[in-house]
Amino acid sequence: MASRDLAHLILPSCPIKPAATTATVNPSSSNSTDTQGYESVTAVVNLGTWTDGSFTPALYESSDNSTFTAVAAGDLIGAFTAITDNTGVNKCQWVGYKGGLRYIAVKLTVSGATTGMVIGTTVLLSHARHDPTF
Repeated sequence: MASRDLAHLILPSCPIKPAATTATVNPSSSNSTDTQGYESVTAVVNLGTWTDGSFTPALYESSDNSTFTAVAAGDLIGAFTAITDNTGVNKCQWVGYKGGLRYIAVKLTVSGATTGMVIGTTVLLSHARHDPTF
């Protein structure tokens, strides 16, 4: 039984909308999240139906929302794993980010996909310096 409110403590976003994915999705300003004003960040990869191919999620960071680089292992809490068959479907994978750059984005490296896999991402920001506006 829930007895505490989480909704007013987080700000979710969906940078990569759920869709059948057959090609690599590179980090860019159109699928990044601005973490300014928040002390905690969790990136979630939502995995749906898998048909074929290999899908490897990775978290990337940027100071200018233009040039993205892979987040160092020491700045991650947890790790993403590659999906190469249907054992990882209809599940979520997530990592925490404790790096110091303002923007983050998930890169989805895809190979060998013709019909692919349904994938989307969610980023949860929390521990706001000021309460989020609803």
